Amino acid sequence: MKISKFHLLLSFFFISATIFAQNSENLVEEINISKTSTFINEAYSSIEAKNILNDTNHFNSIKKNLKRLRIVEATEAHVSQFQKLSSISKSKYPYLDNFNPSEFNPLLFNFDYSFSNKKIAYQVDGTKYYIVILDYKK
Repeated sequence: MKISKFHLLLSFFFISATIFAQNSENLVEEINISKTSTFINEAYSSIEAKNILNDTNHFNSIKKNLKRLRIVEATEAHVSQFQKLSSISKSKYPYLDNFNPSEFNPLLFNFDYSFSNKKIAYQVDGTKYYIVILDYKK
């Protein structure tokens, strides 16, 4: 029985390491936090954007959430298991014809950042990219 538990535990560690290594190799980029003001101005009306930019707590909350996002590239089979990004778009899906990870504005989407204990992923429609919301770390 001890050998079975040991092998199970060992297998778990190897699988976890493999998954982590794949995610690390496939990491395309983090969201550029220096663009937060630009993202806000693109995603909100001028009055809403001005209010957010003048509210330090709200602005910092947005930055904190953006730091949890990653853009990852994977196989089509892997990506197809996730919910499509277009399904949470605030208005017309802006990346239908062209997706550039360095220009991605997360504020154009209704991401649910409330899940603090698990990762959530969305497929960028028609691409091998997916957006991951990492679990919250204090």
